[in-house]
Amino acid sequence: GVLDIGAADIADTGGALQLNGLITIKPDGSYKFNAQLAARDNSQPGLSRLLDTLGRQAGGKVSLSYSGTLPKL
Repeated sequence: GVLDIGAADIADTGGALQLNGLITIKPDGSYKFNAQLAARDNSQPGLSRLLDTLGRQAGGKVSLSYSGTLPKL
C-alpha cells in the first residue's frame, strides 16, 4: 500500500526568536519534530539566558529534536 506521510515546514514571521523546523506525522500517529532556535539579536537578555539553558551551540543556535506517538482519538 501507499504510505501517507504528512509534513510541514515551520518558520517564524519575525520577532526576537528565530525558528526553523520540520514536523512529520505518519498514519500510525508517530511523529518527528526537528527545529533550530536562535535570537535575532542579543538585546533581550532573558531570551539569551533561555537559549543558553537549552544548550546554545556555536553560531548561537539551539537544536531541538522530539519524536513520539500521538494519542489515538
